[in-house]
Amino acid sequence: MIDLISTIRNAHEKGTSLKRCLMDLRQKYGGISESMMVAVKEVYHCTDDELAEITRWFPKLKSGPLSAHELTVCEPCWKSHPELMERLKEIQKRCGDEVLQITPSGCLGACGVGPNALLDGQLYSQLDHNRPFWDRLESFIQK
Repeated sequence: MIDLISTIRNAHEKGTSLKRCLMDLRQKYGGISESMMVAVKEVYHCTDDELAEITRWFPKLKSGPLSAHELTVCEPCWKSHPELMERLKEIQKRCGDEVLQITPSGCLGACGVGPNALLDGQLYSQLDHNRPFWDRLESFIQK
């Protein structure tokens, strides 16, 4: 627990946003427990309502991964690129839910280089032209 609190304090001292801190914790520990939420609330001096607002946009923050790979898509970006979303859904259908889970989120903070997505915690941008991103997704189908 001391390591957890130290991690949260370090993030806060570096100016990491509350949302980013929660996403990083989820990536590092595989989920967000109630005790983690209490620690974040204490260090960031935030209210239950502020945490609820963030977890409303990131519903999977409190649970571990459901699939081998997790794709979090920036919903505002993707609404303006429906053809890319259809392509993602087709890849997910071919992979299966146990391999690839697609979760919409709020803004990922990189609007100028969108559309954006987080794949297994790594941010990918300009997805309408990002061949390595699409190659990686396609590789999930072959496994």
